[in-house]
Amino acid sequence: MLPAMRPSVTAVVIGFNHASYLDRCLGRLRAQTGLERLDVLYIDNASRDRSVEIAATHETVVVMRNERNVGYARAANQGLAAARSPYVALVNPDAALPPTALRDLVEVLGGRPEVGLVAPQLVGEDGRAQVSLAPYPSLRGLVAKHLGLVDDGERWIVGAVVVAETELLRAIGGLEEAYFVYGEDMDLCFRLQQRGRAVHVAAEVRVTHAGNPRWSADRLVRVYGGYLRFAALHRPEERTRLGLALSLLWLARGAGAGQGPHALLAGLRRMWSTRVDAPPEPA
Repeated sequence: MLPAMRPSVTAVVIGFNHASYLDRCLGRLRAQTGLERLDVLYIDNASRDRSVEIAATHETVVVMRNERNVGYARAANQGLAAARSPYVALVNPDAALPPTALRDLVEVLGGRPEVGLVAPQLVGEDGRAQVSLAPYPSLRGLVAKHLGLVDDGERWIVGAVVVAETELLRAIGGLEEAYFVYGEDMDLCFRLQQRGRAVHVAAEVRVTHAGNPRWSADRLVRVYGGYLRFAALHRPEERTRLGLALSLLWLARGAGAGQGPHALLAGLRRMWSTRVDAPPEPA
């Protein structure tokens, strides 16, 4: 069924020390056109900068503040629970949407019922396209990437901006809170595809996304740990061999980044501690 000509959307922005981007993000959201109703929720994960103060200057934005950093997935689920619109958009604070982006993305969902999650084409501040789709983590995929080959398996959406039906996300349990940060978007795409719904990047909708081109040791461990958590949840037969390959990559990249033996071993422990029942790493 096609959506109403002017759909209603709840935009959820989760922030943690994103003061330098937040005013632009919220301003662009409030300037969205072609919508019947737009609710903007800003959920702050105990930022130590001026994020909450900046969000409060946007009078129509509802600000929710967590006393501690509960992680991206859990904060997103808080927003999902509070959403009152048929559609929900999860928007990173370093994303800047053009005026009709949300309307255009909802129109994709309305015109393609097989699609459960839609995202724009992300572009950097320089206008160059960023990676918006990525293959699921596997040993095969890592080998293909090392050899310069294309992994033709299913892909997931890099979730800087995603739009979906609110009730669909609620029906699958929202985002998986076993992830603290990195991996929750991958997991969400996988579970939607398991239910027979496609994920789609609308190339005609371009959204500026600052991103973080710098790969710190901490970020690398978190990303690799997210891959292992995904394997533990959905592909347990893949976890050991994938983990061994990621361990070698971590040792090589970590050493190249100047990590000493103790830091390298600590990183390995963090990566391999991503059991399904393990608490997430603190921020």
